[in-house]
Amino acid sequence: MTGRLNMKALCAGVIACLFGFTALAQPMQNPVKDVTYKLQNEYDGTNGCAVIWLPKKNIYVAAIAGNADFPIEAFSPAGTTVFSERIGFDARGIWYNGKTDKIESNAAGSDGWYSFEIDPTNRPTTPVSIFAGQYQPDFQSVGVYDYSKKQVCFLSTDLSSIECYSRKKPGKTSSITLNWNGIPSGNVNPYALGYTGVSGYDFVCLDYINRKMVFFNRSGGQTATVNVPEDAPVYDWFAFSFTNGHAFFFDKDLRTWTGYKVF
Repeated sequence: MTGRLNMKALCAGVIACLFGFTALAQPMQNPVKDVTYKLQNEYDGTNGCAVIWLPKKNIYVAAIAGNADFPIEAFSPAGTTVFSERIGFDARGIWYNGKTDKIESNAAGSDGWYSFEIDPTNRPTTPVSIFAGQYQPDFQSVGVYDYSKKQVCFLSTDLSSIECYSRKKPGKTSSITLNWNGIPSGNVNPYALGYTGVSGYDFVCLDYINRKMVFFNRSGGQTATVNVPEDAPVYDWFAFSFTNGHAFFFDKDLRTWTGYKVF
């Protein structure tokens, strides 16, 4: 039994290292800019919807929402391009599923969820539909993956809650009511949810009016606010993501993702 417990502890430690957090982490009040990437595709789409971290590849992958012909691009932590390709479906949220070792995504509206991987030549494979239908609150919803609970989470249409869909059986849902502590719903970017993997600061939303990142625990309690760095652009739709302990902001004019270390 002791050996089994030690193995579980080892696995938990490996996961923590891969995703760049510890259970005792707290958000930095002055996030540090350390990742900058300019899209190679200069024309197609302006709504950067998500950045994810692939620990085994040591790369970030970013997608543009709005059209199957819009780009998906990958880059190193130093900002070097790995690939720039057509994504092949109208993506919204994207996430890394460590169990399947694949990238997954929810598409617009009822187009459902997709899966693909990065092949040995560091190119994305052809996306495959894994669930058809609208397993999300609305047409534009951006999903994030809570790998601890194995569920895909979205902000509700009225921003009062986080709606979570089982990854295995997406018809099975649960809800987390959010305590906004007086922040008006009109301040909140409805398509800018992040999952941090940090206990007590599990989810993060963007108050684009007051330029604040707002953190919530699994019970929906507001646990911290962090000022958005002065040089980071903020928008009322999309253009924000969270992965690998970093908040990413997309400049729609410069077509640049900038990452700031928060944990």
